[in-house]
Amino acid sequence: MRKIFWCLLLWPWGILANENTSPFAKLQWSGWVSKAWMQTDPEPLHLPQQEDGGWEAALRLDWVMQPWLSFRALYAYQPYLNDGPDSEFEFLLLDANTYLGKSIVGTRFGRLQLPYGFYNMQRLNPADRLGIHHAQPMQIYWGQNAAIFDRGDGWVTYFYTPRSSSFQVQLELGRIVRDYPEPQEDYLTVLSELGMELDRQENQFASLELELWEMIRIRKDHHEPVHFIQIPYSYYQKSAAQSLLQANWESLDLTQQIGVDNFLQSHQCGPPPTGEFTRPYVIDYDGLELWWEEWQMTLEQSRLYYVAEGTQQDYYSFMQCITAAADSDLRERLDTHRSAVLTLHMKQLTTYVGYGDWSVEENNEQIFGGTHRFAGLKYRPHHDWTLKYEFHDKTGHFGLRYSQNKETSESSQWREKMGENWKAQAISATYEF
Repeated sequence: MRKIFWCLLLWPWGILANENTSPFAKLQWSGWVSKAWMQTDPEPLHLPQQEDGGWEAALRLDWVMQPWLSFRALYAYQPYLNDGPDSEFEFLLLDANTYLGKSIVGTRFGRLQLPYGFYNMQRLNPADRLGIHHAQPMQIYWGQNAAIFDRGDGWVTYFYTPRSSSFQVQLELGRIVRDYPEPQEDYLTVLSELGMELDRQENQFASLELELWEMIRIRKDHHEPVHFIQIPYSYYQKSAAQSLLQANWESLDLTQQIGVDNFLQSHQCGPPPTGEFTRPYVIDYDGLELWWEEWQMTLEQSRLYYVAEGTQQDYYSFMQCITAAADSDLRERLDTHRSAVLTLHMKQLTTYVGYGDWSVEENNEQIFGGTHRFAGLKYRPHHDWTLKYEFHDKTGHFGLRYSQNKETSESSQWREKMGENWKAQAISATYEF
């Protein structure tokens, strides 16, 4: 896919060189620079945008080459979001469309933003997103999975009816792939330290949004992602060394390592399964938004659940067999994660926006359960500048990146001392050009 992206990047400039009349007038450049300051209580806990001092910057290119064909690219420096490098293309795509009666049907191809929920497409620009924190509301737009849920490489086909005062429909469906997202520990947590790897995620999806009477929006998203996970034999060696000998595999002498191997190979559950395994799951999103004069109310809910058809059930079956019966119910991994959030916005004049939400989220394993209360204020002193302040009061740790909080979130002593409640304050300034 990387070769395709380079072709998409260089192809427009090849056309420019061959044009008799320069179409540079059709090029539109824009971008932003933003700085956020965040404070958490207790202090050891970190929010994503505390990485690299809270700086963000981006440069965007929009080029309408023909009425039916356009090229769009956004290169952004967002170290808290990007997987691996601090900056990369958030989207880099060709968009071709045509009219079907008065409606528009088209296809986008390349690196794409993932259509999901009311606000996922607005998460990149810090002036447009709901709050300062990128994953806001946290229970719906997951910060720790941003690299694979924000964007991917593939295609999307869309159908838009013409906007009218009474009715509009938007339908999008497609398929994207995200290869080897980094950091791996955000997705696999402690398992990444034992050698397990997430090779890629493939996701096919469909989204439907209705707008009625310019005051009601209804949205439904259905996603079917599949994780392709690599489990080497060394994973079982390291795991068995910890559970049997309470030691790291590397610290064992040759005799001890041979003993661990003999245990794995001669166990009644059979030799451990290795190689690439698939782990499919489903994400369903439902959203309702109401506008009334200067008020906007949004109700969103999501449900994530795992399905048993994946070949990784071979791994879970082995772990269920080899693990004590008291732990076996945690090995099935058919858990369901549910989230719901209510958001209220208030606008005044065009420069002030008050916003806030209250949310509740549950998980049948009760690991990430909690509520979240959030409030903020946005002020635009000039059309180029946006200032924000927000306050968070949250129970539970869902939505925080494991790679930033592994020393604290995995420490039972620290969690007991801290409890499940934490607070945060943030301010930000954004300049758009």
